[in-house]
Amino acid sequence: MKKIQAWILTALLFVAVPAGAQKRNAAVKGKAAAAMRNNGNGGRLLFNTLLPATAKVMVIDSVVVGKNDFLRHIPLNEEAGKLSVKRKIGNNVLAQYETELGDRRFYAVGDSTSTALYMQTKVGGEWSQQSSLADISDEDYHYQNFPFLCADGVTLFFSATGPNTIGGRDIFMTSYDSDKDEWLQPQNYGLPFNSTANDYLLAIDDLDTLGWLVTDRHQHADSVCIYTFVPTQVRKNFTADNLSATQLEHFAQIHSIADTWAFGDRNAALRRRDAMMARATTTTKQNRTAFVLNDNTVITDEKQLNSPLARNLFRQWVELCTMIDNTRKSLDEKRNLYARGQRELKQNILEKENSLRQQLTDLHNVAKKIRMAEIKNNQ
Repeated sequence: MKKIQAWILTALLFVAVPAGAQKRNAAVKGKAAAAMRNNGNGGRLLFNTLLPATAKVMVIDSVVVGKNDFLRHIPLNEEAGKLSVKRKIGNNVLAQYETELGDRRFYAVGDSTSTALYMQTKVGGEWSQQSSLADISDEDYHYQNFPFLCADGVTLFFSATGPNTIGGRDIFMTSYDSDKDEWLQPQNYGLPFNSTANDYLLAIDDLDTLGWLVTDRHQHADSVCIYTFVPTQVRKNFTADNLSATQLEHFAQIHSIADTWAFGDRNAALRRRDAMMARATTTTKQNRTAFVLNDNTVITDEKQLNSPLARNLFRQWVELCTMIDNTRKSLDEKRNLYARGQRELKQNILEKENSLRQQLTDLHNVAKKIRMAEIKNNQ
């Protein structure tokens, strides 16, 4: 496994339902509505409580897009998985996240009264029966939507409304406890990722050290802003900066992304973003195997490396990239054949999936060795 994230829906259909169901739906709606009504004072109190722990995050860029189709504007690379629309209800969507291997997916299920998160796993080319993430209570986290699983395979971001939010919708984080086979109680991800507005999605590309936050703060009703930021391994705050409450709130609400550029090397982050997008759009072998050496350097040819060992490892890295592409292609073909009735391919598909996992692990390990060899050579 490689290393290292619901809209309040409009009325769906005016159809007759049993009286008991109407009462249950009314209770859910009433509970959610009450939570959002109380969100004003309660949300502000939570904001003030979380303010001192505001994370110091460099936001390198932002773009405003339509609220109804923002998922397609997030340039997530294939190594970080896929975000898509699971289902549309009017102008709103229920979102889905699928892992890089295509063997797990998380998505929102529901209607205008409530939504909850579900997941499926793929074994032998077939998806399992969906199972709910029952440990994430819909009593406390209403209208769950926009899931994103981090590269560690256990950390899940999603957004929801409810009593634990600052605004109408907040980002929450939970982790899977494999020993107990349960998801831990979700925690509000804090500031500046959440706000007194609606915050929909948090996604992180661990390979390129980039993240995206989707929010409607400072926006018109039909728009959202997608902030591109640089995630940090250890969460940093402003404790040592001795900021006033007003100054701290300025960063907590992301009033100016330019003011965050002092927190890191923005140009290096922009180069990583551009290299990532080039990998996703180009068809040339050279750019498909672009290797991020550090914040300032993207390697596309072994001659750019000074260390003989690093150059040799880079050749291995390129070969692994080709192997992974071929394995994925073969796996897709076999899955399609399996779906058409060739059930004898099940074991072969399982073996291919295991091979792909190992190749991805090897790719990650070789990448670390390249960086270490180059650092040692330059000392």
